[in-house]
Amino acid sequence: MIDSLSAPMLWPAWRKILFRFFFIYLMLIIAPWTWLHSIPGVNYILQYYYIAIDWAVELSNKYAFHVRPALIQPNGSGDTSWSWTQVWLYLSVAFAGCIVWSVLDRRREQYDKADYWLRTFIRYFVSLNALSYGIYKLFAVQMFFPTLSQLATPLGDFLPMRLS
Repeated sequence: MIDSLSAPMLWPAWRKILFRFFFIYLMLIIAPWTWLHSIPGVNYILQYYYIAIDWAVELSNKYAFHVRPALIQPNGSGDTSWSWTQVWLYLSVAFAGCIVWSVLDRRREQYDKADYWLRTFIRYFVSLNALSYGIYKLFAVQMFFPTLSQLATPLGDFLPMRLS
C-alpha cells in the first residue's frame, strides 16, 4: 500500500495551466522584489524597474489597448487609465507566459513547492494591504471628518469619491 502523504499528487492539465497563468499574473501584481526598497542601494535598481513598467504600459496603450489617448498616472485610487492599461498588460503577459511555460515545461507533473511559495506571497500581500488600509481608516489619514460646508452641501452635489 502506498502512503498518500509520501507520494506526490499528479495535477490535471487544467490545474497546471491555471497555476502557470495565475503564478505569472499574481507575481506581476504583487511584485515582491519591490518589498526590498528599504535595503540600501535597492531603490537605485528599482527606479529602472519602474521606468520600464511605465514605458511598457505607455507603449502597450499606444499600440494595443487604446484605453485613452493620454494616460492618467495613478493618484492613489488605482482607478486611472494608466492602472487599467497596466492590468491589461499584465493579463496579456501572463497569458503569453502561460503558453510559453506550458510548452517548455509540459512534462512536469505538479508544482507543489511553487504553489506553496505563491500562496505565502499572496497571504503576506493581502494581510499587509488589509493592515495598512485599516491603519489609514483608524488614524483618519484617508478620510477626514467633514467640514461644516461639506455637511451643508446637498448629497447630489458631491462627486462619487467625496460621497463615499
